[in-house]
Order: sequence, then C-alpha cells, then structure tokens
Amino acid sequence: MVSIAALLLLLLHVTSPSLGFENLCPANEDLDPCYCVSDGKTIRVDCMQVTDVQEVRKALQSVKGIKRVFIDFLRARLDAVPSDLFQGLHISKLSFTNCKLKTLGDEGRSALEGLEDIIEEFSIHFSFQGENALKYLNVSRLRALDDLEIEGNDITELSNDWFRDGPKTVKNLYIMTNFIQKLGDEAFASLSNLRNLWLTGNRFKLVKRSMFPSPALHLVSIDLTDNEVSTLPQDMFENMPALKEVILADNAIQRVTESVWSGIWSQLTRVYLESNPLECDSHIEWMFKVERPYVLKGSCVAPRERKDVDLKRIIDDKKRDEDYDDF
Repeated sequence: MVSIAALLLLLLHVTSPSLGFENLCPANEDLDPCYCVSDGKTIRVDCMQVTDVQEVRKALQSVKGIKRVFIDFLRARLDAVPSDLFQGLHISKLSFTNCKLKTLGDEGRSALEGLEDIIEEFSIHFSFQGENALKYLNVSRLRALDDLEIEGNDITELSNDWFRDGPKTVKNLYIMTNFIQKLGDEAFASLSNLRNLWLTGNRFKLVKRSMFPSPALHLVSIDLTDNEVSTLPQDMFENMPALKEVILADNAIQRVTESVWSGIWSQLTRVYLESNPLECDSHIEWMFKVERPYVLKGSCVAPRERKDVDLKRIIDDKKRDEDYDDF
C-alpha cells in the first residue's frame, strides 16, 4: 500500500510546474522506489522502507547531473551501505532516519566516496542499534562537511579514531542520545572550526580539556546535558575565546569552582546547571565579585538555608545588599 507521505510527494512532483518553477526531478519510474520533490533549485529524494541496495543504486543514477541533491532514507533496511553507493552524484545533504543498518562504508574506505568535496550536511538518526552498534564512521575525508548529526544510535565508545584526521571543516557537531560511556582523550581535538558541540544524552563521566580543539577559536557552545559528569578539569575552558554558552544540566556537578570557572565566567552569556546537586556554600563567594552570565540556571541543594534557591538569586541578592550598604 502506498503511504500518505509517498502520495504527497507524488502530488508535489506532478503539480510543481504550476507553482512557477522548473521541476528538476527525474521521471517517477526512473527513481522508483524513491520519490522526489523540487523547488526549482534543489531536489529532495525520499527513499522510504527500501531494502535492496542495488535497487537504490539504480534509482539514484537518475539524479546524476543534478546539482544540490538532498536524500533522506526513512525506515530503510539496507544492512551494509557500500562506500561507493553515492559515487558520481552531487548530494549536499544526506540523512538516515529510523533505519536498520549494519555498516555504513567499507572497512578502510571513506563512508561516502565521491562526496568528499560536495556533502555539507550528514545525519544518522536511530539507525544503528542493538547488535548493530555503530563502532566507527569514517568521515575524515569529507572536506566540505559543515554539519554532522549522530543521534539515537548505540555507540559504546567514541575513540580518538573517529575524528583523528577531521573533517576540519565541521562547524556543528551533534552527537546526542547515543549512550556513549567513554570519549577518547583527544576525541574532537582536530576539529579546529567547531562552533557548536552538543554531546547530550550520553553516559560518559570523564571530560578532559585535551578532548577539544586548542585553541578553540570558534567554539561558541558546549552542551553536555544529561550525562554523568561530576567534575571539570581546571583547564577546561582555557583557550576558548569565543565561548558564550555552557550547558551542563542533568549531570552530577556539586561545585562550580573558582579555579575552573573564574577565567571564563564573565565571558559567558548563558550557563545552564539545572538538575545538578549544587552545593552553594562558601566556595561560591568568588561569584559575588565578578559579572555573572546573563542567563544562569540552576538551584542549590545545600547548605540547608539555600536549599532549592536559585544560584542566580543568591548572587543578585548578595550584590544588591552590598550596593545598598555602599549607598
């Protein structure tokens, strides 16, 4: 039975000329079992519930010569996706969502051969799970890649090998809800152009400064929400001159120590510490002497007189009292 989504795609394919732009899609029968929509400048190909790699390979040949192709694989069961599946195509965006995959790319080869200087956005959502955990993804040769998103897959360890050689062009890296227990000591060190690094919803406990680029000249946001981090190294924020946002909600942070935070505190505009067992005793007194981040979220569990009180409120009340005394 043809799905509703497929019918909508077919309708758009048929009616697009009346919308005032050229339909760049190939003929439906050439692209089968995939579907295509076009806005006159790009095409988006949806391959839903496909199971035969060779059938997909044949279908995708129909988009050869078309610039700026976006391809979405939805609920596909392709087992092994060979490195050369997209060879000769001009795919600038590629995603796998709710698929069942065993491997993506052949051992010792780039995951996406032929797209090294073309692909800009690549994402894998909920597609490597259980016995088919994602152990490694060779994307280091993707020299045009800006955004990489890996979400909802089973990854026990993200070792140094993943990004040892880049890709250095990556600006936005989202590795979320993959249940990662361990990060390599230099996991992201080669990614010198990173702007946003989101590692939410994993299970790692240890974070080291060596994991990040140094200097991290472009890094604006670090998101470590929902992990098991209890402490940060003293040099955590060294050589991060562009950093504006740190998100550590839902971890095990007890102390926001001066030795770690004082050098970066006034530079930050947003700090999120919700759902951490924050101890707001004498060790937070350094915060009363410096400008706090504009957005500061998180409440205290101790001492008793500050239980459930927002850290931001404690700082602001203290400064207000001091200003009143000066007056």
